[in-house]
Amino acid sequence: MPLSTILLIEPDATAAEFMRRTLTRAGYVAKAESTAKEGLIHAWRDPPDTIILELDLPDVNGLDLVRKLRSDSRTSRTTLVGLSYRRQPEEVKAALAAGLDGYFVKQPDAVEGLMRFLAQTRARAQATTEDGTSPLQPGRLIIFLSAKGGVGTSSLCMNVSWQLASQIPGQQLAVIDFVLPIGSLAQIAGVAPTFNLVGLTEQPPEAVTPDYIRRTIPSVGGWGFRLLPGPPSPADSARLQNDRLAPILQTMRVTFEFLVMDVGRNLSRLSLLVLSQAEAVVLVLTPDPVVAAMTASVLRFLAEQGIPDERILLVSNRVLGVEDMAGSALQDSVGRRIVGSLPHLGESMSLANRFHSPLLVRFPNETASLALRDIAAAVLGRISRARAPAQPSHVEGNHQ
Repeated sequence: MPLSTILLIEPDATAAEFMRRTLTRAGYVAKAESTAKEGLIHAWRDPPDTIILELDLPDVNGLDLVRKLRSDSRTSRTTLVGLSYRRQPEEVKAALAAGLDGYFVKQPDAVEGLMRFLAQTRARAQATTEDGTSPLQPGRLIIFLSAKGGVGTSSLCMNVSWQLASQIPGQQLAVIDFVLPIGSLAQIAGVAPTFNLVGLTEQPPEAVTPDYIRRTIPSVGGWGFRLLPGPPSPADSARLQNDRLAPILQTMRVTFEFLVMDVGRNLSRLSLLVLSQAEAVVLVLTPDPVVAAMTASVLRFLAEQGIPDERILLVSNRVLGVEDMAGSALQDSVGRRIVGSLPHLGESMSLANRFHSPLLVRFPNETASLALRDIAAAVLGRISRARAPAQPSHVEGNHQ
């Protein structure tokens, strides 16, 4: 198997040498440059498979460098990865929007996450599953979102996550409640939100390691996944340390193969950070003209924010027993195909939530069973197609 070539653009000589040796031991051919100018010359003279760059460079803003690499045919499809101290949500989102395929904050688990990302990228370029799609990979991020409250997003998030856990045996899944200012997933699961997302952001950065995450965030009995509750009150929400979200998200994706986040109707800059990194976004709506119009508006906003349209899956949840818009009318209203529709469940979902149980454990004969299973399968299918690996335009003697 040909070795993958990697170019490091890192002004810190010690860090560059450490990374070069680490990559070499892992079987890559790694070379390093210390400035944007030298990095561009190297990249355009001898295009590598992957470029890993620090955004704080001595001669050029790192984002401008990313844009130059993306705009030139010699490196337009090269895999670009950021490895930087920049950790503010808007900085991370701007870096990904500029054209990076991945981004890692420099912290203790950065190398582990980066090496996993590189291994996945190489594997995706070289292998497919029997049905011709790319294999599922660790650290995949799934977001549940809605344009309006009261459409059952949190209940769907929990129940689809239960289905996902059953469809990925042997792989770890964790759920994060990122609904602000008050989360609800802990109440559905029947766990005390004593340690929650807010508390995690208040921990010293060096303490939040994958081992700490595994010890601190327990499995939820009967659900098949781990749950990090959201803030239990608006006062707790106000303590959320915004600059810790990107590093924590990175650590969680290093720790678990699949990560699900419920953001509710939150479209803040923090929410946009996680949306920009998601492989699948489940957008929940109801077959109601008002909700459909709001959903269409959200879809336009997400497109403006650079969220790839193909990663968004629309799911209709009939929370009321009345007949509203038929399937075709709903699809025409939002301008998108509905990938899954849940029938009206009456009191079943509310009762299941009160008993802290997945719907189909409490009510195994519900007609929603097939719909929930198919929604989970659609999410996994979307993930398997997301973010296809970039192919180098030219690699001398080292094609992937």
